Amino acid sequence: MADERLLRFDQGSKFTYTVKVLFDGAVVNITNWTARMQVRGDRRLTSPVLATFSSSGGSPRLVVLGPEALVLIDILGADTLGWGWDQGQYDLTIYEPSGEPHRILQGEIHVSHIVTASA
Repeated sequence: MADERLLRFDQGSKFTYTVKVLFDGAVVNITNWTARMQVRGDRRLTSPVLATFSSSGGSPRLVVLGPEALVLIDILGADTLGWGWDQGQYDLTIYEPSGEPHRILQGEIHVSHIVTASA
């Protein structure tokens, strides 16, 4: 079962959060695993996607630290500037090299919108 966490974002500011991956209470080496995280308006798959983050691609926002069994969520402030929504539902799933998924974190995201414009 995935852990539940409320994540709070300050729009325009960097957000980092580290998740320790445990299976049955034991640390597992997740080297060569990948990660993906989506935010939707609610928990239904039919709800529009508000944001997507991945450990793949040119500038990943999820970092899988295999031997340490950690997944680092590392979202830049610039990533959040276009967010016009106040809250959503997310989950973070990691994938074995075989493609087998494991949902490790889920919950609500709240966004505190920026008021001060940059110079």
